Amino acid sequence: MTSANQHIYLSALIQGRDGYDWIDDLDGWDDEAPCEWEGITCEGGNVVSIKLPGYDLEATIPPALGELSLLKNIDLSKNMIRGPIPISIFELPHLETIDLSENEITGTLRCFSSPALKSMRLDSNLIAGTIPEKCPGLGYNKKLERFSAIRNNLQGTIPSIFTKMTKLHTLSLSENKLSGTISNGLGKLPNMQYLYLDNNYFQGTVPSSLGSASLLELWVQENLLSGTIPADISDLDNLFNFYVDGNQFTGTVPKDLCRDTLNADFFKNAPKAKDRDYCQSIACPTGFVSEQGIFPCTACPQTYFNPYIGRVGYCIDISQHDILMALYDSADGKEWTNMKVPWSADDEYYCGYTGVSCDNKNNVIGIDLKGRGLSGTIPEELGFLQFLKKLDLSDNYLFGYLPSDFRWAPLETLDISGNQIKGIVPYQLCNSPINSNGKDGNYNCNNIACAVGSYSPTGKDNCEPCYTGTFIGSKTCHSMMSKNGSVAGGGSQLTNIGVTFLFAFVMVTCTVAFCSCFLPLLYRWCKDKGEVRKNEEETMELSHTMT
Repeated sequence: MTSANQHIYLSALIQGRDGYDWIDDLDGWDDEAPCEWEGITCEGGNVVSIKLPGYDLEATIPPALGELSLLKNIDLSKNMIRGPIPISIFELPHLETIDLSENEITGTLRCFSSPALKSMRLDSNLIAGTIPEKCPGLGYNKKLERFSAIRNNLQGTIPSIFTKMTKLHTLSLSENKLSGTISNGLGKLPNMQYLYLDNNYFQGTVPSSLGSASLLELWVQENLLSGTIPADISDLDNLFNFYVDGNQFTGTVPKDLCRDTLNADFFKNAPKAKDRDYCQSIACPTGFVSEQGIFPCTACPQTYFNPYIGRVGYCIDISQHDILMALYDSADGKEWTNMKVPWSADDEYYCGYTGVSCDNKNNVIGIDLKGRGLSGTIPEELGFLQFLKKLDLSDNYLFGYLPSDFRWAPLETLDISGNQIKGIVPYQLCNSPINSNGKDGNYNCNNIACAVGSYSPTGKDNCEPCYTGTFIGSKTCHSMMSKNGSVAGGGSQLTNIGVTFLFAFVMVTCTVAFCSCFLPLLYRWCKDKGEVRKNEEETMELSHTMT
C-alpha cells in the first residue's frame, strides 16, 4: 500500500469546513506523510493504528478507512461521530481493538471478521438491533477479552456465542433493552471477571454457576429477575461489587455474603457508612425499601407490602381500589371500549366496575377485560390482589413483560394471549396451578402462554412453531396489529408466501425457453422485495419498542 493511498484514506476523516478547522490543531495533518501525523502509528510504512480519543472530531466514519487493511487498532472514542459503522470496518482482517464509545453512532451490529479481535468498546452510542448470534468463520469468539456496549438501544437476548469465548474477562451490556435469561454458560468461562447486565429486562434467575467463575464484579440490578440469590455467589472470595437491587428476588441475602468488603466503595463517602448493615449493603430485606434498594432501609407503612429484597423506591399499596387504578393508569384506561360502568379514581365502589367480579365481602375475585382496547403495560400491583382467581386481559394491545408478581395472587385462570407481551413466562407461574398447570404432574409454561416463536388458536396449550413470532401468547402465526393499525411484527411470512406463490405460478405457466431467461430476474426481484419488507418490519418493531 502506497503512502499516497494511505494519505487519501485517512483524509476521509476530514469532512466539511469544520474538518479543516479541526486539523489545524493536529500535528502533521497538513502534509502527505501519514505516518508522521498525530494519532497515527505505522509499522513498515503501513498505518496500523488510529488513536484520536477526545479530539472533538465531528464526522461520520468513512468507509475508506476499511481500505487500510493492516489496521490493528482504532480509537475514536469521546468525539462527535455520527452515522453507522461501515461494513468495511467490520471486515478489517487484522483488527485487534476498536473503541468508538461516547459518540452518536447509529445503525446495528455486524460480525467482525478479524480473528485477532481482543477488545470492542461501543459504550454510550445509539446502536440498535440485536447482537449477532452466528458469525461465519472465527468471528470474534476466539480471542475476544472485552465486549462492552453499555448505554445503547440493543434488544433481544444475550447470544450463546459468548459462552464460547474462553478468553472473555469483561462483558458489559448495561442500560440497554435486552431480555431473556442469563445463561449458565457465562459462569463457566474461566476468565470472566466483570459482568455488567444491569438496567435491562432480563427474567428468570441468577445462575448458580456464576459462583464458579472468577468474578470481581457482578451487576444485575434493575431487571426483572426473580428467585433467590444463589448461595454459590458466596464462594467468590475476591468479589468486591455485587448489586442485585430493583428485581423481584425473595428470601434473604446469604449470610456469607454479608461482609464488610462487599460494595464497600459504594458506601465510601456515605454519611452512615460506619454503621451500615453488611447484609443490607447488598439488599434491603423484605418489608423494607430504600431509594436505591440498599442500606439504609426503611420499613413499609402499615397498609403497604413488599415481599422482595432490594426493593427500590416504594412499598406496594395493597388497597384493592388503588390496585385497580394502577391497571387503569398503566393500560390507558381512558381509551377502553364497551365500558358500561367506567373505572374511576373518585368512585371507590370498584365491585360495580365493568369487568370486575367480587365476592360477598367486596374482595376482587375476577377481572375480565378481554378485547376492550387496553394499551400499555401490565402493572405488578395486580399480583397483590389477595383474592383474585381469574384474570383475562386477552386480545388487547398490551406490551412489555408478564410480571412474575402474579405468583402472589391465588390465580386459577390467567389469559394474556393476543397481546404484544415479550420475554418469557416467569418460571414461578409455570410451576403454579394456574390454568390447571400441574395436572397429572405436568407443569408446562405453554399452559400459561405459548413461548416466543410458537402459537396456538388459544395462545396457550398445544403450541406449534412459528418462526416469525415475536410475542408470547400468540394466537396466529401472522402479524400482530398495534392499536393504530400498523404491523407490530411477524409479517415477513406473508410476504414470503406471496413470493413463493408468484414464483410457482410462473413456473407452471411459462415455457421452458421463456422461463430460462425470465425466472432468474423475477426471483431476484422478489427476493429484493422480501428483504425490503423484512427490513421495514424490523424497523417498525424497533420503533414500537423504543417508544
